[in-house]
Amino acid sequence: GMHTSAMTKAEIGELIDRCRDDPFLFFDKVLNLEQFPEIGGSLTEDQIELVKSVLENRHTACTAGQSVGKSYVLAAIVLWFIACNRDSIVITTSASWELVENVLWREIRKLYLAAPQPIGGTLLQFQLDFGEKWFAVGLSTNDATKFQGKHSKRVLIVIDEATGVDAKIFEAAEAMAVGENDRLLATANPTDPACAFKDEIEPPDGRPSLWNRVIINAENHPNVVLKKTIIPGAVTWQWVDEKKVQWGEDSPMYDARVRGVYSKKLGRLFPDWSETRHVYDPAAVTIPDWWCHWISCDWGFAHNSAVLFFAWDGSTVYVYDEIVI
Repeated sequence: GMHTSAMTKAEIGELIDRCRDDPFLFFDKVLNLEQFPEIGGSLTEDQIELVKSVLENRHTACTAGQSVGKSYVLAAIVLWFIACNRDSIVITTSASWELVENVLWREIRKLYLAAPQPIGGTLLQFQLDFGEKWFAVGLSTNDATKFQGKHSKRVLIVIDEATGVDAKIFEAAEAMAVGENDRLLATANPTDPACAFKDEIEPPDGRPSLWNRVIINAENHPNVVLKKTIIPGAVTWQWVDEKKVQWGEDSPMYDARVRGVYSKKLGRLFPDWSETRHVYDPAAVTIPDWWCHWISCDWGFAHNSAVLFFAWDGSTVYVYDEIVI
């Protein structure tokens, strides 16, 4: 986009005030996000829906297909919230520190540094400081207690790639973002339905969810709909066509990675293997007799036969013995 002419400090201050309730004005006039004439602006319809949800709802949950510009719009939301709300705090976290480091904060730094108007604050690698009680920071989830006690005038907590995030992180985030103007925003590629995030947005006992749900389906992306590259670096129609062939349109992986929804067929399938989430220490877990127990058997013809012993505590399935014959 064209760089706008430099503004005085007073003009920037006045513009930032106007942006508090209008993130799109901030994206346009302060961040100067790149415009794409074919879609009549800088964001796709799904990205716009996500921004509006954060404006209107305390809880926003976004499940998305791959490469649909989720991190880009999250970075823009973080910068809008922190710049326009004096003495606010933004905390971003993710399933792993590598994701905090290489995905969201890389985008935040890029947008901050490219802005034609100075946003203010001091930009560090994973932190943007405006003052002692006014900052945005990227944290690892290893220690949920880091969230505690960081109360402020307004709080935004972003949990990116929430599929791998523990239930206690959601609890800690809820405890922090208690004000009516506080916001929780959690996003994920919905590959593993046996996770705390899915229980938050689709409660297993049929209760209504607190979270307003936004689904970003890669099939609706302008690059895919118009069959040409409108937004460089985003999902392509060729990739979607390849996945139709590779996985089939009614496969669980197509649902998760393209359509951005949890597949009813996925069951307890773990395409994203994680030792911390899928392995337990038998010395640390006591499995009582009154849990639901069962045995399953896979007869082998070309390979060995396997017998597995399971127990279920109502939410987690434990494999506690096996016989391979």
